[in-house]
Amino acid sequence: MNGYNFTDRSRKVLQLAREESARLQHEYVGTEHILLGLIREGEGVAAAVLTNLNVDQDEIRGTIEETVKQGKGVASDGADLPYTSRAVKVLELAMSEARDLDHSYVGTEHLLLGLLREEKGMAAQVLIDAGVTLEMARHETLRLLGRDDARSGAPQVHGSSPVSRGRGTGGYNFTDKIREGLQVAREEAIRLHNEYVETGHLLLAILQGTEATKVFELLRVDVDALEERVRKGMGMGKRGQGALDHFDVPYTSRAKKVLEYAMAEARGLDHSFVGGEHVLLGLIREGEGDVAEAIRASGVTLEATRAAVLQIHPGEGTS
Repeated sequence: MNGYNFTDRSRKVLQLAREESARLQHEYVGTEHILLGLIREGEGVAAAVLTNLNVDQDEIRGTIEETVKQGKGVASDGADLPYTSRAVKVLELAMSEARDLDHSYVGTEHLLLGLLREEKGMAAQVLIDAGVTLEMARHETLRLLGRDDARSGAPQVHGSSPVSRGRGTGGYNFTDKIREGLQVAREEAIRLHNEYVETGHLLLAILQGTEATKVFELLRVDVDALEERVRKGMGMGKRGQGALDHFDVPYTSRAKKVLEYAMAEARGLDHSFVGGEHVLLGLIREGEGDVAEAIRASGVTLEATRAAVLQIHPGEGTS
């Protein structure tokens, strides 16, 4: 493996992944089992990264188990279970991450980065829904390992309080409403037979009971007209309904950029959470897609939206 040795702890994670697969009576080891193994191992750098990013690991485990459900495979110890092609890709990407970071070993942190970098597997999608991006995880890994390049200006999202305020004092957690919204975004993509979660799906999602609707109300935007325009611009995809799976619908690069901008906006407003209002700011700030154009056509500007967000959260941000 090109001289990249897996540490005892990362080997333990892979063993636990096999045990998790066997426990669920699955006939393969997928990215979801590797993530379950990382969570179950609980003491490596990857576990510390997830803790510092305020990820509810019990919730992730519950989401995976609820989604994949119990399989019908023959009970075993998991020793002979094959890796899926995506799980193999994760291991390759983990070695690539180790090489890029000048590490001569593959630890649990590299497995976590590999899961995120693979992008399309269930593990990556669950982590993204929990508010974790590859850039955030890589930055926190470097910070924990004491690397100087962790202080290069990347967002510091560590901290233990999900409701703390103040620049650099708390983690940036996705609110329950926006987590539900991201689920809605995927459901919209599936319903429209789309192969990706696009910016349009994100807008439709934040219109479902998040603070973004209050922002539009303050800005006197005709939400129904905006939603109708976005829906008309999306159309039906060509992917067969039978082939669609909730966690098999990845985000486009533009949609992921929107979520990164949303976290940046939350940080800029001194908010330690990311809600629908911040995703709205991210959509406007991304600026290049049809959705951003539709929002601008409604007379909405980035500055006016920021002011409306601060009006909704008085005392929780700075101008």
